[in-house]
Amino acid sequence: MTYFRYFDRHLPSDSDPYQYDFLIKHIAILAQKGMKDYSIRPCDYDDMVQEAVWAIYEKLKQKNFHNDIPIDHYINRAVHMRKVYYRRRKLRHIERHTDYVNEQSTQLYLKMQSQSYSTEDQLYADDIKACIERHFNEMSSFETQVFNYLVKEWTPIEIATHLNVKNKQVYNAIYRIRRKLKKVLRTENLFDN
Repeated sequence: MTYFRYFDRHLPSDSDPYQYDFLIKHIAILAQKGMKDYSIRPCDYDDMVQEAVWAIYEKLKQKNFHNDIPIDHYINRAVHMRKVYYRRRKLRHIERHTDYVNEQSTQLYLKMQSQSYSTEDQLYADDIKACIERHFNEMSSFETQVFNYLVKEWTPIEIATHLNVKNKQVYNAIYRIRRKLKKVLRTENLFDN
């Protein structure tokens, strides 16, 4: 317990600022000793000591301050409350940071997964394109023209109108193209059905 020999356990009067100055310095020293904790970062240490000293000073200035309770009790209580508040705030920050890191890693994982699928799809499409180009000479010139228009997303009616042929001829050409390409893709194991 700390007893102040200069104060006789009574608060200093407002007319004597020297005694308050001494009291605040003494409180600051005790608060610094109480704040020594490995979990408190050095950059936060001074702020917490200052907050504790200010809280004790505010308590001393209250009219209902009890002189029979040792001032160590107030100092220990103020320091303890600041430490608890600091640890709670630190844990909340760590939890938020952990949640943020987990969210970002999940998003990155999903992005990489979608990119890998699109890369695989692109490679598969390139294989099919190369296979079709290798076997393009198996189609007749009319089938080649119809195929080129189909690749450009023309409808069979538009193709028939443009080539001045009947719709049935275009539909038959599409059927033959489909059969030939399916056969080629099956032989190269690029088509399952």
